[in-house]
Amino acid sequence: MELIRKEQMKCFVNVIVEDTLLIYYEEGMDEVQSGVVELLRKSPYRNYICKPFEGEQDVVYFMLLDWTELIENFYEPLPWGKYSMRHSIKEREHECSIKK
Repeated sequence: MELIRKEQMKCFVNVIVEDTLLIYYEEGMDEVQSGVVELLRKSPYRNYICKPFEGEQDVVYFMLLDWTELIENFYEPLPWGKYSMRHSIKEREHECSIKK
């Protein structure tokens, strides 16, 4: 998490507490990131919490939404020797429109 904050990237932090998926995010998300919250929070299986993740639970995964180049630039220099994790970078064209 400190690596993500150091790069000033916004992310969704997914944790499971007592069989419940909690997804932490912080204010200041861009239009696409905010649109994802509005679209996916309708699911009864996702519980979005707008506050910084404090690290009390083990993280299942991080989701970062940004331009491909920024994600790749963040990903490449990571010190993988310190961490044992699986990763994937999924590139998607996404148009999020929220009706008001």
